[in-house]
Amino acid sequence: MPGRPRADSLFNHTRAACSRRYGGQVPARFLTRAQVAEELNISMAQCYALIRRGELRAAKIGGRGDYRIGRDDLEAYIERTYAATAVTSR
Repeated sequence: MPGRPRADSLFNHTRAACSRRYGGQVPARFLTRAQVAEELNISMAQCYALIRRGELRAAKIGGRGDYRIGRDDLEAYIERTYAATAVTSR
């Protein structure tokens, strides 16, 4: 269709805008359990337990059912733990 931008050109434009915003790197939207475990400095088993208990929101993606955690979900979990720590330390 003439006059309509192609989807790949929109994707590249968005990627370029994100790249400029984040200093040349586009942050990943989803993280693996290993990345989350490393960021929180916990084991993979502890990360899986957080997901299983519903404390950390995750989605099973792919044929093998690997979990992916949204960066926003990880940030929300961290904020909740800060809030819980502030309440218990009073």
